[in-house]
Amino acid sequence: EATIEEVMALDGVDDANVNPKIGALAITYVNTETTEQKLLEAVKAAGIEATVPAPHECKEGMEKAE
Repeated sequence: EATIEEVMALDGVDDANVNPKIGALAITYVNTETTEQKLLEAVKAAGIEATVPAPHECKEGMEKAE
């Protein structure tokens, strides 16, 4: 609970979810209000160990219409 509250208080954060089973924190942010780097630095400054995963590549819907 404290982790989510800390993260939600950061500039630009729209939503945060913790998955304690796998030890993960997912953050949705507004990219016109902050950057990935600024957010990462703020999360680390709050004392939360963090890394940014590789960008998600959605393959669904990428098929060419015939």
